[in-house]
Amino acid sequence: MNGSAAAPKRGQLFLQKLYGVGETIRNPFIRLVPVQYRMPIRKLCRLKKNKGNNRYCVICDSNIQEFLAVNLDHLEKKSPFQNREKAKCPVCGSLERHRLIYVYLKNKTNIFNAPLKKVLHTAPETLLTEKLVTNQYIDYVSSDINPKTIGAMLKIDLTDIDIADHTFDVVISSHVLEHILDDKKALSEIYRILKPGGWALILVPIIAEKTFTVSGIKKEQDRIRFYGKEDHVRGYGLDFKEMLQNTGFKVKVINYAKQLGDAEIQYQCLLKEDFIFHCKK
Repeated sequence: MNGSAAAPKRGQLFLQKLYGVGETIRNPFIRLVPVQYRMPIRKLCRLKKNKGNNRYCVICDSNIQEFLAVNLDHLEKKSPFQNREKAKCPVCGSLERHRLIYVYLKNKTNIFNAPLKKVLHTAPETLLTEKLVTNQYIDYVSSDINPKTIGAMLKIDLTDIDIADHTFDVVISSHVLEHILDDKKALSEIYRILKPGGWALILVPIIAEKTFTVSGIKKEQDRIRFYGKEDHVRGYGLDFKEMLQNTGFKVKVINYAKQLGDAEIQYQCLLKEDFIFHCKK
């Protein structure tokens, strides 16, 4: 599928911002709750039985006993995305990369402060959406190729973005490009729609020294064997920085969890080798 649907009218966008219209959520009750009240409700329902001093979730600002295991039993044991003993917050459901992105945005960028910034969030993570959409200094837009499945505002194919040049101050795209066949075209489109001086936060799973693809893959099991997951079309390495630079970006590769230190990594249950690519136009 190419292109994007017509942009929603202002009233529709307001409703989407306030209530997350179209959002696919396991608990249908949450659909009826304005975005700014969702986290307090989660904490009211779940924090008491999980409260403790061993761990901390920055997304829901909760001190908890322990993070929960994530089990992906359909993957091979050697997959880099296999079972993780301490990954998911029992209160809000955040995973390691959600917490890493949020703490980096909060501590190392001005996204939550003046001036007003127009932000595009691709394949939006629900919990990050709630943090971004409720901030007074963020004019928030979310997108996905299948927007109804995850509650995005606009239908956008990242390889053919129907948006004018120099539209956004910030683009956030986490674990998206490994699903896109023409990732170079997607990056050039992200670069195009960024304003001069704007920046993008791009994350991909790094699973090798050099980026690779294997020709002739057709079966999901083969994608799992080579790329680690059934819906990935390549494996990225740290040479991803060169691809970003070739697009035109000035790139900083940041292992922010490592900067926080081992104690904080354990306290927040972050992944020690999780890289953020901060890209400036």
